[in-house]
Amino acid sequence: QNSSRGSLSITVQAGMRLKELYPIMGASGLAFRHVGTVMAQSVGGFISTGTHGSHIEQPTVAGLVSGMRLMLANGTVLHIDRGNPDLLNAATCSMGALGV
Repeated sequence: QNSSRGSLSITVQAGMRLKELYPIMGASGLAFRHVGTVMAQSVGGFISTGTHGSHIEQPTVAGLVSGMRLMLANGTVLHIDRGNPDLLNAATCSMGALGV
């Protein structure tokens, strides 16, 4: 993981569990607006399933992702960010279609 106090972002691997991530975020002064009830859930699962809060104006957790690295079946690594919003949206709220 990578975070720094004062930064509003954190970089983690998709396989990290929420129960491991929340204390790291808290130590950096960060928190999600949405809290998953399954703490054993992976970050990738938390993002890709469209987890959302109860207010219509809050984005899904996927909407909070600013970028990611995604490895294709042939080993090519894509660097996806908000410069390509269609690809970022497809990759983040993939509903498990990416095998993450």
